[in-house]
Amino acid sequence: MKKHLFNLMISSVILVALLFGADFLLGALSDQIPEKHTPQRHVFLKEHSPGTSKTYDPPIEFLTVAQTDDRTRKVKFEIDIKGYIKPSNILKDPDVSIAFLGGSTTECSAIDELKRFPYLVGQLFNKDGLKLNTMNAAVSGNNSAHTLNILLNKVLAEQPDIAIMMHNINDLHELLKKRSYWQVNGRPTQIITEKVRLTTALAVKAKSAFPYIGMYFENMVSNIRKEPSRSPKRLSTLTDEDRATILHQFEDNLRLFVSICRIKEISPVLMTQGNRIKYDFLGLDHDLSIIPERFNLSFNEYKKMYFRMNQVIRGVCEEENVLMIDLDKLVLPEHIYDAVHYNDQGSEFVARQITEHLTPLVKKLITNQY
Repeated sequence: MKKHLFNLMISSVILVALLFGADFLLGALSDQIPEKHTPQRHVFLKEHSPGTSKTYDPPIEFLTVAQTDDRTRKVKFEIDIKGYIKPSNILKDPDVSIAFLGGSTTECSAIDELKRFPYLVGQLFNKDGLKLNTMNAAVSGNNSAHTLNILLNKVLAEQPDIAIMMHNINDLHELLKKRSYWQVNGRPTQIITEKVRLTTALAVKAKSAFPYIGMYFENMVSNIRKEPSRSPKRLSTLTDEDRATILHQFEDNLRLFVSICRIKEISPVLMTQGNRIKYDFLGLDHDLSIIPERFNLSFNEYKKMYFRMNQVIRGVCEEENVLMIDLDKLVLPEHIYDAVHYNDQGSEFVARQITEHLTPLVKKLITNQY
């Protein structure tokens, strides 16, 4: 038995040596250079995974503002096969379709699915006898750079008649931390590099074959690998040049959104972000405490920058003659459960405001079709 194993090992070594020798010889005789397996790069589309379903526990702040102690409440959060938040694209042959884009303030994951304002807008129009579809492409944490990517590579394929974008706070945080959407220390932030590894390919195949085992294994590994919390790196003091850079980059993205929509014959709409920041969060002090440490500026200075971001939206709408829905001036403190996220009452209020502002445009679009 031992002799057999020894002979097998010797044969294996000879075979490997012959393969290396053959490869070397072919290399010496050939005038071509084989393609190397280099890391694959692609632009990251920050969207919800199509065809998925989750349930969320509403944040404690949401329950507090709603004046309920029902901690058993669950919110269904489903994504259709195209990556839009359900319910979406309900009608098969609508007269007008609207795409909503933004971050968590448009995603509305803490709100029951039938009370999210992107869905309610469609229902309000349909009650008036108009055939209108809405699709919600918003994703928590997304800023306007992510939205431009989603618009170009996902939403345009749906050929919506109207595209509505709302951003502010996520852009402000991104630019306060990095001073740029695109590069950090020379690295593009939206380009993903995937190394080609056999183990990675096998892991993907295994997860595809056993999805639930893969999900639980990933969660287990994630919990094991969690690192202890670290103090955030102290940012440099915000200068006048930094302020101008932040506002200019945000303005550029707004103008890009408007231009892309108009080139593709889509009516662009911009919304300012409703908030409780101007009311000092009505005592929600825990939301304020991270500002000085996280961004190295006082809360008053943070508020000024936030309000200036909304003002940039107003300026772009005026200069570009874009329909604006000024939620910053319309939304009341009782409509929001933390700093910027709507509760049920706020979502319903916003849906009515959007419907009212869009009605002339929607009717004009329908009239032009006939």
